[in-house]
Order: sequence, then C-alpha cells, then structure tokens
Amino acid sequence: MVRSEDATTSSTGPYNGGNADTNTIKLSAAPGGTTTTAFSDGFESGIGNWTISSYGALGTVYAHTGTYSAWSDAADNIACATTRKSTLVAIPSGAINPLLHFWTRYAIE
Repeated sequence: MVRSEDATTSSTGPYNGGNADTNTIKLSAAPGGTTTTAFSDGFESGIGNWTISSYGALGTVYAHTGTYSAWSDAADNIACATTRKSTLVAIPSGAINPLLHFWTRYAIE
C-alpha cells in the first residue's frame, strides 16, 4: 500500500501535519502468462539426446528423479568429463527471462 501526504502543515497527516491520502486499497501481484518448457530430460529413455565424454557414464546411482543419471567416473583422473546436449534447444521468440534449470551433485574431498 502506498500513502502520501502533501506539504501543508495545517492538517492531521502523521508525518508533517499535511493532508493525508485516503488510499487504503491493498494490491498484490503474481506473475501471469504461461510457462513453456523447451526441453526436459531425466535420462529415462537413454542418452540419445546427449553426447557424453569418455569419462562420463549413464547409471542409476546418482539419479535425482526417476532411475537414471549421467555422471563422471573420473574421480581419480585429471580429465574432465562432459555431458552436452546433442542438438540445440530453441528458445521461443518473445521469451522473457528464459531460465536453465539442472541438478548437479559434487563429491569433493
């Protein structure tokens, strides 16, 4: 709620004795519109959408949801395991504040 008071000093306003606004309407807002998911994959149908480096693997040990996850078995290796999307994901035209969400797990000594 936003209230205001004018600069006069001959009334009953709480701040400077001015004329106070009588606005008592409380407003609230929530995001509107639709949410579009451009791509979602939990590895449940395999790794066909992904390119996994030689140190990466598909397994069931570290799944966040579902059964499968992609993970790196390079714990004792300097090499970096990568998992990347095989094809581009098209961001819909007119998208406002597109977001990328993903789950990750680290085991750091």
